Amino acid sequence: MKRLKKLFICLVVLFSFSPFINATCKNNELNEWAATAEVKFTEVTDLGLSGSEYAYLLSVTPPRNDIKLKSIDVNGVAAESKMLQAAFDQEEILAVGGYTNLEEETYTIEVYGAENSKCPNELLKTLKYTVPRFNRYIKDKSCVDSDSELCKTFTNATADMTEADFKEAMKKENNRTNPNGSSNILAIILDYGLYIIIPLAIISAFYLVRINQAKKEERDR
Repeated sequence: MKRLKKLFICLVVLFSFSPFINATCKNNELNEWAATAEVKFTEVTDLGLSGSEYAYLLSVTPPRNDIKLKSIDVNGVAAESKMLQAAFDQEEILAVGGYTNLEEETYTIEVYGAENSKCPNELLKTLKYTVPRFNRYIKDKSCVDSDSELCKTFTNATADMTEADFKEAMKKENNRTNPNGSSNILAIILDYGLYIIIPLAIISAFYLVRINQAKKEERDR
């Protein structure tokens, strides 16, 4: 009996000093959401919109307002999410901001239930996202109005390219999509041909009728 009492006292003391560990989230709806949640990358094209100097935002989709994010970059620097304004839709989103990275950078994103959730402060999911390196050729004049992978702000496509390599690659792409400029002209004709031809045909028919009437009136005199 004394041994049982001692064992009981030892267990009480042991658990009294054990760290508190949150139980796993028991909410089915949150768990189902977490199972499909993914990281969304948004490039900040207008620094004024984000209200900060961030070059890009990392959020989670599908979005919801009862979560919070914690990120750790490749250097071990931690950051918590806050409401930031996205570059494209100009709506505030819960996101972690990132800066221009000269090399590829991988983030570990931990998704927790917020205080207003069914699982407050409980870890719901851990995600990883790799942001490609900053493209140093983004300002090249050949990238104006180009949707080439070589002209994206963040891409690994130009990682090992010299400036000469980049210009040659862009020249080859332009030759494939725009040989002697003929493809652009053809595309314009195909896209807008009806809008040009139909009005011209109507105007031409109108003037042909007027000319024929004028000729007839001239003969009848």
